[in-house]
Amino acid sequence: MMPEQSTYRVPPSAYIKEYLFKYGRLPALVVLALLSVAFIAGFSDMRWWLIGLMGLFVVVPMMITMGCFIAVGRKDMALRLHPQSVSQTADGIELSFYKFDSDEENPEPIQSVMLSGDKISRVTYGSKYIKVNLRQSDPFDFILIPTEYLPHSTIFEDYKYE
Repeated sequence: MMPEQSTYRVPPSAYIKEYLFKYGRLPALVVLALLSVAFIAGFSDMRWWLIGLMGLFVVVPMMITMGCFIAVGRKDMALRLHPQSVSQTADGIELSFYKFDSDEENPEPIQSVMLSGDKISRVTYGSKYIKVNLRQSDPFDFILIPTEYLPHSTIFEDYKYE
């Protein structure tokens, strides 16, 4: 059931979490391997433990911060952070994006994106957001829609259990 106000905003932290989970696995494994090597080498020379601790408390937080900046600084993120609305049409689901400072009662969308069944590759249901992965990456590769704003649609029936 959709709330009365149909315009919503997804916070950047939700997209950062998705991007770090998607693209941060390999760098996390490399850093974990290097820290493990420093821990093991520390038994023969304690200076390696100092290097491992510097990596743990300086390099790892710096990499996480840089990953957050990279995730938010993407071109496609600029559109996804705008206020949005979701509506059901005959062709599928239409996502409309609005200006940040629109105080009008009926604002004009700056861009609209149509989500039809052939453009969707996977739908993942979560407790707060529904992640819709798209087949093409133009204008973005996935979108997060709050569960309370998702209209009842037939295009998501094929993805009911993912």
